[in-house]
Amino acid sequence: MKSYKIHLIRHGLAEGNEEGRFLGVTDAPLSKKGKEEIEYLSKAREYPRASVVYTSPLIRCSQTAEILYPDRLIVPVDSLREYNFGLFDGKTPEELKDNEAFIKWTEGKMKDTPPLGETNNDFTKRCIAAINEILLDMQKRKVYSAAAVTHSGVILRLMYLFDIEKRPPQEYFCKNGKGFTVMITPELWQRDGIFEVLSRIPESEENKDYGFYNLD
Repeated sequence: MKSYKIHLIRHGLAEGNEEGRFLGVTDAPLSKKGKEEIEYLSKAREYPRASVVYTSPLIRCSQTAEILYPDRLIVPVDSLREYNFGLFDGKTPEELKDNEAFIKWTEGKMKDTPPLGETNNDFTKRCIAAINEILLDMQKRKVYSAAAVTHSGVILRLMYLFDIEKRPPQEYFCKNGKGFTVMITPELWQRDGIFEVLSRIPESEENKDYGFYNLD
């Protein structure tokens, strides 16, 4: 029974990221700096091979995928899109500082649902649907290594839900253009709903000391 490797990669810096905007479903492209950083990483670091590249439908992810994997098939997966911040989406905390709903939301440590936003439960269900959709498609295509270019919120939620090691959530945060390689073994996935984390992405001396075991 073969295992499946999925390389979860966060998109490059997008327009609005540098201003601290809540970029959920706001479809912002890569900024000039973000594009340059991803182009640099693609040349200076080794990204894992992938037979297929799945992406969030948002442009910052598809642009990142095209730079990192220019010769691969790119397949949009709607469920890989970022969390929907509702009325706060696309705005900065400064712009929202006098908004009563925003003040209440931040006082609750952002655990409540933003006005017209996505519930945490719905977001979790969507992330689970995304990884299941990717697995099914990999099985149909008979490929065993794929990349998924998505968002920090999606990666963090997937890692928190399924990592066999159950690390603290803060250890799953990844910077733009970086991420994790996970291995899904059908027996473990079907029986326990967990996967193994093999390494950080991209490969570098810094990431070799992170503490993950690499079975390649």
